[in-house]
Amino acid sequence: MAKARASGLAHYVEVAESVGLEPDRMLARAGLSRAMIADPDRFIPGRSMSLLLEESARESGVEGFGLLVGEARKISGLGAFSLLFRHQRTLRDAIRVLIRYQRMLADTLVISLDEDDETALIRTDIVTDHHMTRQTIEATVAEMRRSFATITGGNWHPDSVHFVHPAPADLTIHRRVFDCPVQFEDEFNGISCTPASLDLPIIGAEPAIARYAEDSVERLAQAVVRADSATDRARRALYLLLPSGRGTLEHVGEDLGQHPRALQRALVREGTTFGAVLNDVRRELALRHLATPALSIEAIAVLVGYATLSSFSRWFTGEFGVAANMWRAGTRP
Repeated sequence: MAKARASGLAHYVEVAESVGLEPDRMLARAGLSRAMIADPDRFIPGRSMSLLLEESARESGVEGFGLLVGEARKISGLGAFSLLFRHQRTLRDAIRVLIRYQRMLADTLVISLDEDDETALIRTDIVTDHHMTRQTIEATVAEMRRSFATITGGNWHPDSVHFVHPAPADLTIHRRVFDCPVQFEDEFNGISCTPASLDLPIIGAEPAIARYAEDSVERLAQAVVRADSATDRARRALYLLLPSGRGTLEHVGEDLGQHPRALQRALVREGTTFGAVLNDVRRELALRHLATPALSIEAIAVLVGYATLSSFSRWFTGEFGVAANMWRAGTRP
């Protein structure tokens, strides 16, 4: 079962009360309690966290509920990792630390940084086979936006924020939280900024503290890595690489720092193949995106890594026994 740190819900109670919800009742419906989310180092089911945020948004009528939760999160709630993150030399260094140790924050979280001469893209997604991801993704992006601005003394500003899902009816909270253009129905979830902005120094950073914290974090991370399988690592990479057309064995191997043949051998030892993992991820993403009516079938084809609609249509019909538009309309074989 995929798990996430309870620190992600550290301020859930206050946010829920502020929009007129009864937090204890909402927590119980998701199989959680105040005691379970009181310890920031405790791991809770990722599905329960997603369900809680989605149901809270639905019942309160506040479509930006996840943003409010993400905005309220504090770096200090991440224990030793917060020291390592907070005391890097530059924002780029801090993001690289975040990417390196993301598995310590949640099994379901994937983050990457792609740069060229003009643009830096900080991508994120939630690896899961359920469709309750909108609020969790928005909370994650809101937390990153606030954290990056905080450690640079308010000097960092994104160029734009991007989401795969469609826009809400009311964008008031999104505009306030991000203070930049927000694009919906895009090919990725995350933040766009200039590469130069990642060179901003972190205010008050002390390298000695970072070195001390890294020793503690590295010991904890090694235990997580040993428990992580090649299959899990490949799945996480594919969630980020597929929408950009890079869902190949070579690109996944490069992303994981592993030769493609070595990755394939590791997958075979675990009783699977790269093709099987790729197909599973495509199935999960296709069904997730089909649950979003505003996304066209053509857009979904791109998001799951197909260059043409016809190729996607043949694959989908072969997998599910019915065309994608018929599946969306409720036809199930």
